[in-house]
Amino acid sequence: MIMRQTMRFVIVLSFLCTAAHVDAQTSTLAIFDGTSSNRALDANGFLLNPAWMDGSKRPNIEERCRFRVSSGELDRRSLLVTRPGCLSDAERHVVTLNEASSVLGVGFICGTSSVIGNLRGHINWFPVTASGLLHWVGYSNGAGDHDLTIELRPPEPNALTAGNAPDFDHHAAYHIEFYHAESLARMNGGSGWWQALNAAMWSKNPDARAHALLDGHFAIVNGTYGLDGVHALQAELHPVYAMAVLLDTLRTSEGHLREEWAIMVRNLGSEGDCSEGQSPLYTDPAKRGAQHFVLDLGWWQGATKPRTSLSDSWSSGSSITVRSRAVESNHLYIDVEHPRPMADRSADLFVGTLAVEWQTDGTTDYATTRMGALWAANEPLMTLSAPRTGGVAPRSLSSLMTLQNDLADSLKREAIASNNQVLQPYTASTLPEIDSTWSPSQTLRATRVEQWMVQSEVKVVDCKSSALAGDRLCLGRFRYIASMSRTQDGSWTPMLGVFVHAHSWGLPGKGELLGDVLAGFAYRFEARMDSFRKETPEGQATYEGVSLRVSPILSPASFRLNSQLTLAPYSIMSPGVSVLHGTQVAPTFASGVGLHALLSGTDAYLEVLRYSRSNRFNGYYAVGFGLMVSPRLVGR
Repeated sequence: MIMRQTMRFVIVLSFLCTAAHVDAQTSTLAIFDGTSSNRALDANGFLLNPAWMDGSKRPNIEERCRFRVSSGELDRRSLLVTRPGCLSDAERHVVTLNEASSVLGVGFICGTSSVIGNLRGHINWFPVTASGLLHWVGYSNGAGDHDLTIELRPPEPNALTAGNAPDFDHHAAYHIEFYHAESLARMNGGSGWWQALNAAMWSKNPDARAHALLDGHFAIVNGTYGLDGVHALQAELHPVYAMAVLLDTLRTSEGHLREEWAIMVRNLGSEGDCSEGQSPLYTDPAKRGAQHFVLDLGWWQGATKPRTSLSDSWSSGSSITVRSRAVESNHLYIDVEHPRPMADRSADLFVGTLAVEWQTDGTTDYATTRMGALWAANEPLMTLSAPRTGGVAPRSLSSLMTLQNDLADSLKREAIASNNQVLQPYTASTLPEIDSTWSPSQTLRATRVEQWMVQSEVKVVDCKSSALAGDRLCLGRFRYIASMSRTQDGSWTPMLGVFVHAHSWGLPGKGELLGDVLAGFAYRFEARMDSFRKETPEGQATYEGVSLRVSPILSPASFRLNSQLTLAPYSIMSPGVSVLHGTQVAPTFASGVGLHALLSGTDAYLEVLRYSRSNRFNGYYAVGFGLMVSPRLVGR
């Protein structure tokens, strides 16, 4: 009886486990299924606080999706999902891959093997809006990508992944990033909270000042939702297109409750080093000259219509207009009208400080209910600062600003911002009413994110100019070589030669099989001082002389580390003839591997070869180091 009951229990347990496994395999990991049913939208139609539709909490993306990239013809890379139940059908039409075209940081950044197929960039969905609490992470200055990185802790449920570590007060958070040169570095003096944050980036201790400006503040953020393939597939909003940060709340001398918000809206942004190009933000499907981005700052239940005004504000031109509309008991809309992004112009940008003054208090507690529509009601850790009592609202935390000391090198700042239009003061203080024809979007906006490659005009380069004497693009087809090799017995042997890529000189039969094979190699023609040993009846004898070789070199891949250095590993075969004193001319052969460093004007290489000679001579290993220089420029 016991045995029979045990068997029944095992069968039932096995069935349940199998059912659970099947269910786990059939559920789809997605934030978007092509419809907006039961999904919260912001005023522009973007998903508001998106979440995994199957209820997953911080799923392991590697286990659920196992994204890989296949390398095709001409190094074209295509994104693959190698697990079932990852991405909805609708998502597969909009999710894109954005990667760097070459590795960085001596190959340690943005690098991967095409055989393994790991990601070296970003998997992008589309712009979404999220709300939460901010925490400063850092500014990657110096050799970094100059992104400002902040954490945004959203309410539950959300679309975070296992890659978003719970570093924010034991909670996971989105990484949000925007490029300093595209945003704050475009400001030209002045005051205000945004300029204080900009000044912090130039200070000796940017982290301390940025923590004071950002930590614990409530914010609404719009940016491209994506997974960072270089950082554990963490969920990010990158680039950030819009932010509204609640800076302060206090009582004015009239008894009104006043809020200060820092507002930023732009229409174009990039994704850092492990990406290419820029991503435009579209909020209007019609290809008009202007578009709107609208921030919904919520409402304080029971309060009357607030007064709104701007101060310490900057914009990229007169085509940007900021308006407001209050919908009592529901919404306070802030509309930033700006030009539709275009590939032939820099990003349009507005940054400023918005004052919202509630002239009568609401009927509910401010600190716990003010942002109820933007924060989950069951989230226990969401709190706003209780209003302070005082005279007038502070001018954007002016006590944190010492601009003259922190903007230590204005020329450097202007140089960084030179590729973007410098911002000008936005003079309007009172906000006009939003046009009556505008209404919040009821249609989900979830379209493929375009990647605009950075374009430039065709430039004319005079290769005869002495200023370009070392430019690689102007070098001739041949390289002269001088090298030294150290053999395993400690002796040194010199070598002189000529290096040439076969495709730079017309091979007979090119376009046919043999010609195409030969054109896939580079060739080294060299004369080398040689010495070989041979066992004789009298003992081991050394013979010295010279060898003449033709060495095919195969270098199928290269790694561009920066604009000045590219590394190319290679294999080499080196057949030739050896002429040694006291012996007959005999064939010789060498083979090995090396690393070619392509520098600006002068190349270098390091290689290890094993040399041999017929007629029973002993073989040996040698390590060689050489330099290559071009004898002439193209056109000379």
